[in-house]
Amino acid sequence: MFKKTVIFILFIYLMMFSNFLFANNYPNKTINIIVPFGKGGSTDRMTKLMAKVLKDELKQYIEIKNKKGEGTLLGTKYFLKQPQDGYTLFASTFSPYLTNTILSRKTSYGIEDFEIINMQWFDYDLIAVHKNSSFNDLLDLFDELKNGSKKLKVALMYRSSGHLLLKILLEKFSIPKENIKIVFFNGGEKARQSLIDKKVDFIVISAQGSSNVKEYIKTLAVSKSKRAKKWDAPTLSSILSKINMQIPKITGSMRGFGVSKEFKKNYPQRYENLIQAFENVLAKKRVQTILRNNNIGYIWLGPQKSNEILRNSFKIFQKYNHLLYD
Repeated sequence: MFKKTVIFILFIYLMMFSNFLFANNYPNKTINIIVPFGKGGSTDRMTKLMAKVLKDELKQYIEIKNKKGEGTLLGTKYFLKQPQDGYTLFASTFSPYLTNTILSRKTSYGIEDFEIINMQWFDYDLIAVHKNSSFNDLLDLFDELKNGSKKLKVALMYRSSGHLLLKILLEKFSIPKENIKIVFFNGGEKARQSLIDKKVDFIVISAQGSSNVKEYIKTLAVSKSKRAKKWDAPTLSSILSKINMQIPKITGSMRGFGVSKEFKKNYPQRYENLIQAFENVLAKKRVQTILRNNNIGYIWLGPQKSNEILRNSFKIFQKYNHLLYD
């Protein structure tokens, strides 16, 4: 009996030691990163540049798989169907895309099924008119909308942070929906071009990408906590404070890397190894320079703050989701 007990104890220790070695041997094969967008977009560019530096840090080849379709739904479902062992990561514009698919479709997953390693690239929205527009102030624009003497047109991306931002503002200013015509676009470039061509009166869109048309537009407000150096315009909150109005903070596009909750639970050491790898890479000045020169964010927030920001953004979209259908 004693001999069997000793053998059993040795077996347990051997298994624990093997698991320890296996965990510390991670990764020992190719890592895949699923991108739920097509090639050439912002998230794809971020992932490609990060993959080049992460492979040196992790000492493993990294393959990027683009799974475009249905507003990231197809790519997200594909990611979750893969073995959640740390060899498949997820890179996405988590807000608003992940949020929208969960709120607008009957998905088998929820926001709680994801763990963000790091949200490294943030964008914010701006409200702009054509450079020759008679509107020089945001409050004048909304006074005109409320007055309804002329039905104004606005260019938006459907279910974007800009879409939600405008709908909340329309509600706060008590502007009837018949006073405005919303024109939706599938891409930011087309939406911005519609303003340049004077097919719409104003636009609410991400600042990222708007720099290319800066000379053609007049920015009335930026949805940012601090005034942006790039845009000669006040913050939205400072404008609204003049009339004692407050709205929830609508965070623009948020891009980063994540894994599943299942992976974090089942492979905590591998999860920690990944966190350390991302932190180490983003701490390097050389990497920061590469990302900055390509107009890609390189902030290190870490899992706790990143997940907190995403979940807060999800709650706001969830609370005002009804406005996006009106």
